[in-house]
Amino acid sequence: MIKNILLLTTLLISYSLKSNNLRISTPTLDGNNRLVFTVSWDNSWFTNSAPNNWDGVYLFVKYRDCASTNAWQHAIILLNPL
Repeated sequence: MIKNILLLTTLLISYSLKSNNLRISTPTLDGNNRLVFTVSWDNSWFTNSAPNNWDGVYLFVKYRDCASTNAWQHAIILLNPL
């Protein structure tokens, strides 16, 4: 019985905390050879009081020189919050 209540509580909490509609704007290259784009989603959350936490997105970018047979490399991502 306790396991069923715990499972139901976990399901209800996880359902109410869903973020959705991830949007990534069209990437462009700026003058410094940097890829620029915006990431956003619905139902995101942030707390200003302790423990000061928020949701997020796991994001990575890979690239390679198409003119050669070099292996794919990971790009460095710098955060610029709005």
